[in-house]
Amino acid sequence: MVTLVSENPKIWNIHVRLPQNPLKNLNAYVICTDAGNLVIDTGFNRDECREDLWGGIEELGLDLSRTALFVTHLHSDHCGLAGDFAQRGCPIYMGEEEHRYIMESDAADAWHRLEALFYSEGMPPGTLSNQADENQARKYAPAPYTVTTVKDHEVIRLGDLEITCLHTPGHTPGIMTLYLAREQVYFSSDHVLFDITPNIAIWHGIPHSLADYMDSLRAVRDLPIRMTLPAHRQVHEDVYTRIDEILHHHDERLEEIYRTVKERQDEPRLTEPGLTEPGLTEPRPTEPGPTEPRPTLTTPGTPSAPAVTPNAAPARAPGERGGSTAVTPDAAPAHALGEKDGAPAADCTPKCASVCAVACPWDGLSGIDAYRIASHITWSAGGRAWETFPPTQIWFAMSETLSHLYYLVDRGKLLRIEHDGAFSYRTP
Repeated sequence: MVTLVSENPKIWNIHVRLPQNPLKNLNAYVICTDAGNLVIDTGFNRDECREDLWGGIEELGLDLSRTALFVTHLHSDHCGLAGDFAQRGCPIYMGEEEHRYIMESDAADAWHRLEALFYSEGMPPGTLSNQADENQARKYAPAPYTVTTVKDHEVIRLGDLEITCLHTPGHTPGIMTLYLAREQVYFSSDHVLFDITPNIAIWHGIPHSLADYMDSLRAVRDLPIRMTLPAHRQVHEDVYTRIDEILHHHDERLEEIYRTVKERQDEPRLTEPGLTEPGLTEPRPTEPGPTEPRPTLTTPGTPSAPAVTPNAAPARAPGERGGSTAVTPDAAPAHALGEKDGAPAADCTPKCASVCAVACPWDGLSGIDAYRIASHITWSAGGRAWETFPPTQIWFAMSETLSHLYYLVDRGKLLRIEHDGAFSYRTP
């Protein structure tokens, strides 16, 4: 289904189905001008998404020799079909920070590391194994493709139309949203959604994903915006009210998590037979994720769409394109452990020191683990009980719980305690 959402500039929305996924659909936007076209995001690397996206492109009659793709971030529902564009010779743009994060990640090791972390934070092995089988980010990841990177506030030009790239970290480390300043149109990707709240998770090497996200929301709130085009669900105009609602939502979630820890921190930690040194040995899940070799850098050589040219950023020589490198987006999993710089706190293991701002002399105290915290807080799940959540929903809930817990630990509101390789949380 193709819908015209703006007459001037002409912007179309291709409705791309996301089967068996709570997001339901991706809005793949197409900016059409006499000078060329820009497609924004793709859907998963699966037949249903391919049918919808390329059916819409055919319906619009796009000349692919004058069409480029912009990938807003590494999640497979946004970049899954990027390889299709590469095969057809279309240039592909991606934010510099997102690209750097992907290239510095090792797929299989990153998935193992994340599963080990979730195990150490209380997730049962059976739950880990179940989600590994159903994780769509793994099953429908893109084939490798080559990108041209763009910097924060760099401009892509389509004739007279100027498209500003904005780095809005939080949902992912390097997510880029797009802004038409003169027309006051904002492509929010997953940074701002209206029907649902974007998942804010934890990422390897990113210590403050939740704080980054809230700062990015406030930055967008300062822009003059007439129309906001989100990546999922419905399109709405009032982005300012929605940003305030999302910020309030996270304040409430932080308070709910703090209250849950305070009320339940002395309950005994539940264990299962066979648990051994969480976080220190490989957990029992099946395949840890993509097994392709880590992509290697290639020499610049991304095909050019004559009508689509990036504006030179201050650090880039006039007319010089960004570096083109082969990537496998989503090679790194969403939400691996955040890390901080600095020496470990006294009596803490290096893992504990990554988010613990104080010494940990509480060996033997139970606290409450992140998995149990997640099971006790409120989720928008259609009234379903935690025990009936699909495995992937538990995965996202766990990761979002951890991003809020780390935020509270970082600000001294909670303590993160390591005992025999397992982590729990207490009030000071």
